[in-house]
Parts: sequence; C-alpha cells; structure tokens
Amino acid sequence: MGRLPESDSLQVLIDNALARTAPGRIVWVALSGGLDSSLLLTLTVAACRRHSRPLKALHVHHGLQRAADAFETHCRQLCANIDVPLVVERVQVELDSGLGLEGAARQARYAAFARHVRPGEALWL
Repeated sequence: MGRLPESDSLQVLIDNALARTAPGRIVWVALSGGLDSSLLLTLTVAACRRHSRPLKALHVHHGLQRAADAFETHCRQLCANIDVPLVVERVQVELDSGLGLEGAARQARYAAFARHVRPGEALWL
C-alpha cells in the first residue's frame, strides 16, 4: 500500500513549520501517547532527519487516568522504535487550585514544558 495523499500534505506542513524554527535548536514534540501526538512525532522525526535537526519528545505523566502508565509505556516504545530521545516527567496536579481538573492538569503540563524547553527551542503540541 502506498502513501496516502493526506500524509503527504501533513508532511509538507511539518516541513514548513520546521523551516521556521531556528537551525540547530531542539524541536520538542509534546507526546501524550494518543493518536494525534504519536502521528505528529512520527512525521516530525522524518522531517528532522531529512534536515539534520535535533528532536526530542516530552511525555507528561499526570497520573489522572487508569491508562496513564499504559500511555507512558506506549511513548517509551514508540520513541525507542524510532530512535527519538524521550523525557518523561511525572507531575502532581494541584486539584485544589481552583482551576478545575482540566485547568490544573494543563497548568502542571505547561510547567513541565517550561522546565525542559529552553529559549529558542520549539515545542510542538
């Protein structure tokens, strides 16, 4: 089976976004373990290799879902299979922050991003 035309279009979008990032700076992909972020990482690794750009993945483990450990395992396996360095950060979600569950999880996730992604580097979500 050949490539789907849609995947070619996505690859063009990834290549264009990569062209707008600073050369030599790390491109980070926020990897939840879901389909969207897994596809984003897979397409990004191909583009980064074509253009000799450094790439890392970052998985934030909130521990809020029963499947949280399974998502981490999937992220580790995916990154090992495509030879992408993976950083996993386990965060504590402050449920009494007044932000609600989703807001508190987002705040913890963005704080994790800020701890790892340096100025001039790109974070793709």
